[in-house]
Amino acid sequence: MSISKELYKKILIPLNKTKNLQNSINKTSNLVSPLITNFEKWSGKQIKLQNNEIEPINLQSNVFAKILASPVRLDRVSKTRLPQLLLNQLNLNLKDKELKLSGVNGLKAQHSYVLNSFKILQKNVKAAAGIIPLHVLSSGKMNQSGLKIDVSNVLTSFKTDLLGEVTRQLFELKPNPQGDIKLIYDKANHQTVFFTENSKGSIQICFNLSLLDACEPLHKAWESDSIHILSSENITLLIQLYKLLKLIEQN
Repeated sequence: MSISKELYKKILIPLNKTKNLQNSINKTSNLVSPLITNFEKWSGKQIKLQNNEIEPINLQSNVFAKILASPVRLDRVSKTRLPQLLLNQLNLNLKDKELKLSGVNGLKAQHSYVLNSFKILQKNVKAAAGIIPLHVLSSGKMNQSGLKIDVSNVLTSFKTDLLGEVTRQLFELKPNPQGDIKLIYDKANHQTVFFTENSKGSIQICFNLSLLDACEPLHKAWESDSIHILSSENITLLIQLYKLLKLIEQN
């Protein structure tokens, strides 16, 4: 004898639980997966924007994006891996047994990297062996006994060279009213690099040159309190300027 569908349900599911089960099914069917809606509320992620709500960003001309996107290198002093453009290149002349810091990271083979900080270098570098390129140390080709390093002289020479190069480029700048970078010379402002809002309400990067005494004549030649330049045309200068200002600021 065949069993009816209703009787079959009653055998498998107690009668007193049928209504509760049905109510639960009805409620569940009305729910929508959080993967589809309100994702940002439960995930902690940023709100998703539609394509037409996103302003185009030119990261190729963004100083900080350029710095952070540079290849990672090992800082010989702190043993920390950092973006290359946050570090300074320490070049070793094997013939003259001379160590020299370079403001622009070149392509020389015998080099290592150190943090862009006078205080850290003066405090932690006690001997040349601590900053000699690792591949030179491991090769055994160099007699370390003849190699000495005067940290103060190396740092002073580096600062002088970098200041001279940056100042030269600043005097050759071509201001552009539509530029996305603002340069000021304000002794009352102790900030060196900061964000500010332009007349259109957009955020722009501002460099304060007041720590560079050599730039005072440049400021006097400006027709206003500030000038604007294009980052896309001056990206190398801006990176050098950022490193120089931070170096002087920390000193």
